[in-house]
Amino acid sequence: MPGARVALRKTHYFITGKEGAASYIGRVFDRLLDYLQYESQPENRGLPLEGFYTETRETVNRKGVVTIVGRDIKTIGEGLVFPIAELTSQKSPCRPVAGPRLYVGNYMISPERFDEVVVPLLRASLEASRDTHGVFLMNGINPITACSSEFLQVLKQAIDDPGKLHLIGTMACPQPGINHYTPAMKSVLSYIQTHPLCAVQEVTPNKFGKSADKLMGELMKAVDGVGKNKDDTNTDAT
Repeated sequence: MPGARVALRKTHYFITGKEGAASYIGRVFDRLLDYLQYESQPENRGLPLEGFYTETRETVNRKGVVTIVGRDIKTIGEGLVFPIAELTSQKSPCRPVAGPRLYVGNYMISPERFDEVVVPLLRASLEASRDTHGVFLMNGINPITACSSEFLQVLKQAIDDPGKLHLIGTMACPQPGINHYTPAMKSVLSYIQTHPLCAVQEVTPNKFGKSADKLMGELMKAVDGVGKNKDDTNTDAT
């Protein structure tokens, strides 16, 4: 499979998709996380695995009606959970509003805890990769997490670093008519899409079954390749 051979020569792997693909991308991420934790090659199960993912926070009233009230971040290693966004009646692009607060659509963003928890995790994983291969999972790079300028800065450093940290994540796909993609976020998305060490795969909702199976096959081969030749750096990357 040509796609799999190309992926194996990359260091970082990102999944994206246009409008309507978010839930499908999340399902691919969940399958990959299960694979890394429970099903990968034995030599890979001891690889350092860290990262984060976003979860929808919901409430259920007495009638059983589910209401979305915000978004939380959960870390993969220790399972820490903390809020990053609260749903409000306001709607605005990602920009400062009323002091330090930021808004993305109807979400009021509080990136402080993200900066305090996730950014140090990524920095620590990057430092540890000087000595051994590791994997950092992200779900994902989107307008909410991109409100953290510190995260975007460290993410670029991790992509450029010649160490042994392998980034695997989901990323938003800018679309016409959507105005909450900041210049900084557009810049980092373009950086990933054009970086020689990054492979970007698109999930298509109307062909989800085939595209997801193919993508999972490529990602599993790439992940299994991390555990081999552990003393080698990415000299064959293109």
